[in-house]
Amino acid sequence: MADFASLNTAYTGLSTHQRRIDVIGENIANASTPGYRRRRVDLAAIEGPNGIGVFTGIDRAGRGVEIRSIDQVMDPLLEAAARDGAAHAATLGIRTEALEQLEAAWGSFGDTGISAALDALGTAFDDLVNDPGDLAVRTVVLQRAEAVADAVRDAHAAGLDVQRGLDGRADTVVSRVNDLSAAIAATDADIVAARAAGADGASLEDARDRLVDELVSLVGGDVRVDDDGSVSISVDGLRLVGDGRAETLTVARVADPALAVHGFDRVEIQTTSGRALTIRRGDLAGTLDGANGVVGDQLDALVGFTTALAGAYNTAHALGAGLDGTAFRSFFDATGGPGSFAVHADVAGQPERIGARSLGEGSLGTSVAEELAALADDPDGPTAAWDRIVTELAATTASARARSDAAGVNAASAEAARTAVSGVSLDEEMTELISAQRAYEASARMISTVDEMLNTLINNTGLVGR
Repeated sequence: MADFASLNTAYTGLSTHQRRIDVIGENIANASTPGYRRRRVDLAAIEGPNGIGVFTGIDRAGRGVEIRSIDQVMDPLLEAAARDGAAHAATLGIRTEALEQLEAAWGSFGDTGISAALDALGTAFDDLVNDPGDLAVRTVVLQRAEAVADAVRDAHAAGLDVQRGLDGRADTVVSRVNDLSAAIAATDADIVAARAAGADGASLEDARDRLVDELVSLVGGDVRVDDDGSVSISVDGLRLVGDGRAETLTVARVADPALAVHGFDRVEIQTTSGRALTIRRGDLAGTLDGANGVVGDQLDALVGFTTALAGAYNTAHALGAGLDGTAFRSFFDATGGPGSFAVHADVAGQPERIGARSLGEGSLGTSVAEELAALADDPDGPTAAWDRIVTELAATTASARARSDAAGVNAASAEAARTAVSGVSLDEEMTELISAQRAYEASARMISTVDEMLNTLINNTGLVGR
């Protein structure tokens, strides 16, 4: 009978909208849960074959309502944009951090550092001009020269410290990448199994997507969702995660002549087959750029500076004679690079050998000492050269910081756009809740109405005329 069909229709409305209310409640409860994606209930009319009823004739009515699926609300384009934005911001952030550390170590125009040491050496040579025969004054010159050598070595050591920190960071990041890849592969297997069993795997997908977000922020990569609900993540042509399996990455140190002069190797990321990966995005890309590029470039500048520094002082000093009348002695030794920069053995610990006069002058001549003192103020001299290096480093750091800040803003904007679609809006959920409540109440009212009709039909039929 049609009344029983109506009762079934009303029942589907009750059960379906009850489940709909449950989903809305879950959305509301997780409104502040990080990484939670709003669920949406997809409703569909239950279709049935046409039939011929005894009293109703041809039956073209539906059979009620059912839940076709419960889906996460997300936009694939916004998901990709948010992940790419976060990875790009991480790349620039690590590079900027490396530059800032170098700037802090080298960018000293005050009482410490190379610039101050060179100024003090110039002052010591000025004093030597005033009293070229005083061994105490000459000793101070050597002490100031040793301070310059110490400052150069300290600058080199600071660069190596930054590089070592980045080198160690690469190990840490790659270890985390491997852990995340394995966790994503394992979660994907659970998601595929849940889908095959017809179970709700949305919570698993949320957990997996949080892992994917972190992985992409570390190593970049292209993310694709497969038909079975699992993901494939590729980096530089390598399928890092896919088909329930994860690739393991390793950190390798490879000899590089351009970096060997500074005392370290190139840091590379390799697959299990030994292929080197080109990492273009993420924390790891910034780490590699810092370790192999930023530090190496700045140490190259330091090498050029120390070579020019030693050359300028040695050229002038070679023409000067010490108290013993001997000339053609070097003042600084840069043959071993910045890491072993030192006062030359020709004069180290022997103040009487410092050349203050030219060979054509008397014993108290000071023309060479005057030339050495003038190097501190020479616009083309070592002090000015170092100041230019530090100024350029500061400008490079400021530019990197501005780019990093802009990338951070863009990443936040992309994340906000993603959240606007997939996040929970309490106002929207309340509207949905009221709609579901009204539908539930209407279905319940329909059951009551059908019950009254059946009661009339069953209890009153055949009583007329009695």
